[in-house]
Amino acid sequence: MLSLITWIVAFFIFTVPWENSVTLAGWGTISRILGLLVSYCGLIEIIRTRWIKPAPWLLAGFLLYSLYSVINAMGSPQMDIALVRVSSLIQSVIMIISLIQVTDSFEKYRLFLWAFVLGNIVQFAITITYANPLDPDFYRLRAENYNPNNIAFLLSMGVVTAWILLVDHSPRHRIFDAICVAAMISFTVGILLTGSRGGLIALAAGYLIILVSYLRSNIRKWYKPIGVVVVCLLLVQTLMPQSLWLRYSTLLNLETSTLEGRQGIWEAGLEAVQQSPIFGIGIGTYADVSLEALGREFTAHNTFVSIYVEQGIVGLALFVVPLALMLFQVWRFPHHQNYYGVAMIVVIIAMSLTATLHWNKVIWLVFGLLMSYRMFSLPNVQSTALRRVPGYPLAAGQANSPTYSRNPIRSPRKR
Repeated sequence: MLSLITWIVAFFIFTVPWENSVTLAGWGTISRILGLLVSYCGLIEIIRTRWIKPAPWLLAGFLLYSLYSVINAMGSPQMDIALVRVSSLIQSVIMIISLIQVTDSFEKYRLFLWAFVLGNIVQFAITITYANPLDPDFYRLRAENYNPNNIAFLLSMGVVTAWILLVDHSPRHRIFDAICVAAMISFTVGILLTGSRGGLIALAAGYLIILVSYLRSNIRKWYKPIGVVVVCLLLVQTLMPQSLWLRYSTLLNLETSTLEGRQGIWEAGLEAVQQSPIFGIGIGTYADVSLEALGREFTAHNTFVSIYVEQGIVGLALFVVPLALMLFQVWRFPHHQNYYGVAMIVVIIAMSLTATLHWNKVIWLVFGLLMSYRMFSLPNVQSTALRRVPGYPLAAGQANSPTYSRNPIRSPRKR
């Protein structure tokens, strides 16, 4: 029986993909309100169990990045913008800690993945309503308060999450498999209709990892991801306007295309950061740099360039090193979860090359889910390898102690 706290966390995750679609006057987005509630839930869980889980050491890296961001924001010329972004970052880190506290079984972890997929379905429905591909004037899939790159990023994450739920061998009705397949097809078509070239690269990387996972584990079923891709291409061929085909064709001729001036945006930021390459020029100042150099305010359209320009080499190192170490850690997950973790991080990295994502709550949600899964799946820490269920004693002679069982996917690989 899942607790009320678990359902509150699941509902919060459900709202994250479409949080900008619902705003309450004076309160902010519904996801922000629920995020505060989730933080309190994590505190309540600590009080209820009288135990703080030993957080993974990777969390320390992201905590250091958050602390450095606070210090950087205090000295930023755009302090108001910087403090808003940093407050969102701090809330995201607290959300990670709360997820680690609440997630103690694969049942809860699977519930949270389903919440994320269903939230993406809601976002996709909102987007289709806002920009109908069947409209003769349709150009790019977009929605109010969401640019096409953000939508492509969300749907890319949704594709990989729907896939891991599809290959999960837990007992369930076939209707859930149908939902996962339909979600993968819908999200893939949606990404292609956004016209986001970064989204296309991220999608290709995600599907490549999915295909590799089938080739390594069950080559007889490799036709499943190929079949999904073929169906998506047939739908896209019908729905995609010629203008989007021309847009994607620029990826094949990078020498004559600067991807709509992004090269100039990056060069402007890299030139400005020479004033302070160690600590950066301050959070929230990239728009001022582009305005001065190009006559118009732009975001960096690259996560790593944005961090380097605004927070310097120190900020970039504090973000990139934990991200790289997490990629190494998730590869040690039980199969298929290792492919899921790698696919999610690769999609984040691929999308970060053409979009500014480090203030996006979704990537921190993904980090939280991966770290919380690590806490009960790996055998190197007793509390991470086992989970409580009745009837399975921890060790001989401990009949009165809490009882545990292994992760239902598969026992961790021997090292």
